[in-house]
Amino acid sequence: KPELSLPAGVSRSVSGGLGAASGQLLVTSEPAGASVFVDGRLVGNTPWAADNHWQGEVKLKVEAKGYPPFDATFEGGKNATLEINLRKKELNRW
Repeated sequence: KPELSLPAGVSRSVSGGLGAASGQLLVTSEPAGASVFVDGRLVGNTPWAADNHWQGEVKLKVEAKGYPPFDATFEGGKNATLEINLRKKELNRW
């Protein structure tokens, strides 16, 4: 299978037992170090890469302190790169 090129310093996370992977997933964010949740489970921090062993439409959430969470979906079993730019929370000024 073709592999996604990973940015320097990114380690690949491999999870077994959930089916054969036919793709790879890479999640990066600005700022880096955000928490990555796949189907509600914390899987690591950005930048993060793994074999994309999930099936169907998969829920992704990226969270960092001081930023609203980013919710998205990706297709399981395929190569996917998600580049996420988190935006600072707006301060309410009364």
